[in-house]
Parts: sequence; structure tokens; C-alpha cells
Amino acid sequence: MTPFRFLHSSDLHLGKRFGQMPEEVRADLQQARQQVVSTLAGLAQEHEAKHVLIAGDMFDTETPSTRVLRQALAAMGAATRLQWWIIPGNHDSAAAETLWAEMGAHASENTHLWMQVSHAGRQTPYTINKSSVAPSPKRLSKLLGILKFSEPKELKHSEILDIIDRFIHTAEIAKQTGFTGIQLHSAHGYLLSEFLSPDINQRTDEWGGSIQNRSRLLISIIEGIREKVGNAFPISVKLNSSDFQKGGFSHEESIEVSKILNETSL
Repeated sequence: MTPFRFLHSSDLHLGKRFGQMPEEVRADLQQARQQVVSTLAGLAQEHEAKHVLIAGDMFDTETPSTRVLRQALAAMGAATRLQWWIIPGNHDSAAAETLWAEMGAHASENTHLWMQVSHAGRQTPYTINKSSVAPSPKRLSKLLGILKFSEPKELKHSEILDIIDRFIHTAEIAKQTGFTGIQLHSAHGYLLSEFLSPDINQRTDEWGGSIQNRSRLLISIIEGIREKVGNAFPISVKLNSSDFQKGGFSHEESIEVSKILNETSL
């Protein structure tokens, strides 16, 4: 199996501003882009890869900046025999997922490409959603003094069932569009991990209280997905060993959840 390595470079895309910069600045940026491409090529060759995927909205519109980058990619492809795949960000959801899956799964024999499925819960930035949801209405303080979060609304029983259906539907789409597996994000303060935390999840119904109840959302999603995708489709879970919060999800509870997960169809 050929592993995928994901890289992020925030200095690749400057859009129309590139054409407005002084010539000497543009020359420096062109050199910087070529260095980025060279670094990507080096990493690909180090891992004996034959294909490199570049995804995002930076290629949605043609600009002087993207033209320079395309030229650098073409030159490097000719020099190294690497095949570069560009996945723009302006597709609708289904088209983007299909393109991702095709590019990844067909890039090399026996290559896996798994989709990570998540819900940010109360950790959704205020600029994205001014009415976030959570197991209980406990607000998250600013992150690094920058990111602001809204006062979350406590999910109703019917809304929790709807979220379960949405996770299941997303997993079905992942399989239908060609992904070879999924990972459920139940860590790092996202919704599924919020339900696991006794500090955040202060419910007294079937979705809160004991570790079995707090795990119910995660387990219900796994069971629902398995029923739809069959036994051969891989399902994995990203789980914290601890959330390192006072009164939160502990190391001991993570072991209990792992034991519960061992009884599922992961």
C-alpha cells in the first residue's frame, strides 16, 4: 500500500495580487513557488510515489499566480516523470468527492484513500455558524484569543437522530464515490468527542451520564454505517487518549470506550 502524505502551503496562492506586485517581488515569489514544487517532488520521490494530488480553491480561477504554479508543475512533471493531479475547489459536493476518490484510488495499485467524517459541534467558528450545537449549552472560550465561538444550542433527541442519519449518509456517499474507507473524527473537541466528555456533556437522558450513554452517539453511527456499507468497507475512529481538561474525558475512560468499540464492527 502506498501511503498518502498531506501537505499545506499557505504561500502558494496570492491570486490577483500577484500581478499588482513589483517585478522583483514577483520574481522572488516565482522562485518560492518553484521551491515548493521542488520540495513536493522530493517528498514524492522519497516515498516512491508516482502521483501528487493538489487540492483547494486556489485553481478555481486562472490568475498570473496560478499560471506560474502550473508552469512549475509541468516542468517538474517532465523532469521527474511524476504525474500531478489538480483538484479545484469549485465543484459541488458529489463531484468533488468523486474526483478525489478517482484521483486517489486510481493513482496507484493497492492505494487506499479514506474520507474523514466529522461535525465540529460547539467548536464551529462564529464566522462560519452563529448558532452551533452541542450535547449541552456550554460555550467554548476563544481559541488562542482569536477564534470566537457562539453559545451552542443543546441538541434535542430528534436532532441527534438526524445527525446520526447524516453521518450514515456521508459514509454511503464516500463508498459510492470510490473512497476505500472512512474515519469518524471523535477527538479534538469535535461533536462526537463532546458527547464523550463529562465536562461538556451534562445531559441526564440516554445520551449523557454513564460512559455507555456518552458513547451511544458514536456507537449508533458506527452500527448505522455498517448496516449500509456492508462488512467489507473499513470504518475507523479517531479517539483521544484524554482531552486534558479538568473533569473531561480521561485516560481511563478512553480505555473504556476502546473496549466498547472492540465490540462493534470497526
